[in-house]
Amino acid sequence: MLIGERGQFLSQRIMPELALVKTAVDEDSLHITAPGMGSLTVGLNAESTGAEIHIDLFKKPGTGIDAGIDAKHYFTEYLGKSARLIRVSGTRTVKPECQVDGATTQMGFADSFPTLLASNNSLDKLNEQLRTPITIDRFRPNIVIDGAEPYEEDYWRTIRIGDMSCYVVRASARCSIPDINQRKGALLKERPVAMALRKSRKGVDPLNDSSGVFFGQNLVHVFKPGTVIKLGDVVEVVQSSIVRNVVLDT
Repeated sequence: MLIGERGQFLSQRIMPELALVKTAVDEDSLHITAPGMGSLTVGLNAESTGAEIHIDLFKKPGTGIDAGIDAKHYFTEYLGKSARLIRVSGTRTVKPECQVDGATTQMGFADSFPTLLASNNSLDKLNEQLRTPITIDRFRPNIVIDGAEPYEEDYWRTIRIGDMSCYVVRASARCSIPDINQRKGALLKERPVAMALRKSRKGVDPLNDSSGVFFGQNLVHVFKPGTVIKLGDVVEVVQSSIVRNVVLDT
């Protein structure tokens, strides 16, 4: 995660150009490239860790490990403001009301959950409202599925992805990022995605009665060492409900 001078997290919400930063991971290194910046390699081994830094992540205090002066110079130059790259030093936990017996409660610097699932078929439905269709990367999921009916995932409660069991615990409330062109690193002034979501996916999360616009589902999974999921795995719906997990206005 990137942080500013005061330890506040930096994301595409306020710095859309971060969409253009590319990463790759191997056994011991994180490789980073950004436009006009060349490449940066950051070690991931324990001996490469630096000082512990206090952070502010969604108004919750925490700590991270400084990834070093080279990373600081790289991102400070790219963003035009002071920035440090940090790695997780202590696990954060999923909110108690979203925890499921037998599933992991741990996450790193994610907003609220370790996994976000989105459906290409739901995106196709949303794209019917847009003059210019968008791609699924606008929603930043780490699991993308095909073949389900549009928004069918609202009804799912337990699924299996390959050999991994997952629980669907909460619909994902969306911020401004879906209106950021991930190939240009720019936030659209007219916000067409937000407008389309307000027309068809505005509602209330019954978990805490919070209002918003919703696309995708947050998951927690059963952690078993050695489990691997991969492109092409079958997604099995183990348990579903007759009601959505979000109350929509329309």
